[in-house]
Amino acid sequence: MFRCVSGPGTLLKGVSQPEPGQWVELGLNGDETQTYWTLPAGPPENAGRTSGTATVDEFEEKLRRCVQQQMISDVPLGCQLSGGVDSSLVTKFAADSVGEHLNSYSVVFKDPVYSEEKWIDAATTVTGVRSHKFLLTDKWYADHFQKATWHLDAPLNHPNTLGIMFLAENARRTVTVLLSGEGADEVLGGYNRFFYQQLIHDHPAACRLMTLLPVLGRRISQKLGIEISSARDRFILSTARINQIDAQRIYPLFRMERALAMHRDRFDAVPGNSRLKKCLNYSMQTYLPEMLLRQDKMTMAASLENRVPFLDHEFLEFVRGLPDTDLVSSTLALRNMVAKNTKVILKKIAVKYFGPEFSYRQKEGFAIPLRAFFEQQAFVELVNDQILPGVKNRALFSCAPVKSLWESRADLSNRDLESLWVVLAFEMWAQQFLS
Repeated sequence: MFRCVSGPGTLLKGVSQPEPGQWVELGLNGDETQTYWTLPAGPPENAGRTSGTATVDEFEEKLRRCVQQQMISDVPLGCQLSGGVDSSLVTKFAADSVGEHLNSYSVVFKDPVYSEEKWIDAATTVTGVRSHKFLLTDKWYADHFQKATWHLDAPLNHPNTLGIMFLAENARRTVTVLLSGEGADEVLGGYNRFFYQQLIHDHPAACRLMTLLPVLGRRISQKLGIEISSARDRFILSTARINQIDAQRIYPLFRMERALAMHRDRFDAVPGNSRLKKCLNYSMQTYLPEMLLRQDKMTMAASLENRVPFLDHEFLEFVRGLPDTDLVSSTLALRNMVAKNTKVILKKIAVKYFGPEFSYRQKEGFAIPLRAFFEQQAFVELVNDQILPGVKNRALFSCAPVKSLWESRADLSNRDLESLWVVLAFEMWAQQFLS
């Protein structure tokens, strides 16, 4: 449901992993696990530093310093440029630091709906880097599905995992280290769900009125999760990638209470002196580790090191001391309301260099044209000849609904496509590591 294994457990019985900020010492008399750093709780809600120009300038200075420190290298270094605000600012500050042309690396697609090439080109113009853009094709995607699973040692929880592998293979021809913008959304509140939770918290009456609108009301209610009475459960479920009905349809053993109980425990355990900082730190303890493992393993598969300036611990401690409204606010607006209320302080800096259209556009993430990839002949043969028979024989997932999803893939919603992906990716991993 959440597409990650948070906490010390893994998919393999008897195998555990250190949690973020832990080290493990192996000894003849047993193993010892200790925590060397924990996420800061931050000051109470809106009781941190005063917002203003001085704070924005200090934030930019600290972020620049983080980027500079991550650039220490005796091998060629470049930037992973998606065209989003995070990677574009990292690229800008890295280019300013070296004072000469820097290389950037990007993935583009034939389909303009998914390709961020327009924004990549805009960031390239501002930063002055030498841009390297690589076209990810349907055939490459199908041909490398099994290889990517092998290197990840886990099911490919996100379809765009292959995009990172593709980027790393191409970038490795000219560089050995890449800087990326990974982690900014969890540190600074970049996901839409952070805004929706703040909106309900700050404007409960207005939110309930919006749910009464004809046609749009039901959609707004689902997006906000306003029918869920517990604020904790509302945020936890906003991080789910599959809803309860779909989860039970494809996995008969699924139990919502069991899934929620595990995540409630995680939520209660993370530090946070305000509701927002609690949600941010929960995301950093659950979702982010999976993203970092994915980034690390896909780049190291090409012998490429990936570095993440936004996750510098001193920078994170500074950010947790900021007022909540510098990260996520709930100001009502007619246009770009979500974009203007997330990663607030970071986007103020982005506007200075890249302009408002670039900085306040709808968040895309690293989207993949999954429907087109599913139609590639090699992928179709792999699923029909190997994966679907494996699903049936393993009898962990219900084969009939999975097969139905696959056969109607051309007409599926994006949500159902991703539900299908979860099963296909799991079975590929199970065939390599269990069978």
